[in-house]
Amino acid sequence: MCGYSVSTSQVSKAALLLDEEIDKWRNRPLGAYPMLIVDATYEDVRIDRSVVSGAVLVVFGIDNDGRRSILGVSTSVSEAEVHWKTLFQSLTARGLHGVKYIVSDAHEGLKAARKAVFPGVVWQRCQFHLQQNAQKYATKQEHRKEIAAEIRSVFNAEDIYDAEEKLKRLVQKHEKGKPDYALWLEKTFPKGCQYSKCRRAKGKN
Repeated sequence: MCGYSVSTSQVSKAALLLDEEIDKWRNRPLGAYPMLIVDATYEDVRIDRSVVSGAVLVVFGIDNDGRRSILGVSTSVSEAEVHWKTLFQSLTARGLHGVKYIVSDAHEGLKAARKAVFPGVVWQRCQFHLQQNAQKYATKQEHRKEIAAEIRSVFNAEDIYDAEEKLKRLVQKHEKGKPDYALWLEKTFPKGCQYSKCRRAKGKN
């Protein structure tokens, strides 16, 4: 394609050099990252001559200066606890410390691994996933925008007190017309507002 011929040995050599660089990156020392953003995606992979859906586990870290970096990536057959736990333990073995806040979805395997490796760390449920989950309570197409706007109003609260008050009013608004939605908001939504605890309330210490 580029007017050059490439031999199989050159391709093998290039792949070897790439593997060496990736290995250095995967094993580089880590430091303090107060916040972790954890998620997974699924890609088709070939295992034993069959194409199957494999999980790609990814951990982002945000350092004290607000810079975001990919700390680790791992491929596995699923998001079972053992796979997440292995990835988390590999990060701590490389020097990851100072974790105060983790953002992720509510996958059971991830939840168990998080509690085992990072006990006591504040967990924030991913707001993007919460927005998606909320849409199943939209009985009509026109309700989708209404629900999205209501949820954003809580997410955009000035502090935890404001968030709690807005959520309370939202639950009261829907507890008669949409009781399932109101119950979901009351039980699930506070887990998506953990970040607001970091915002100092006006007039409160």
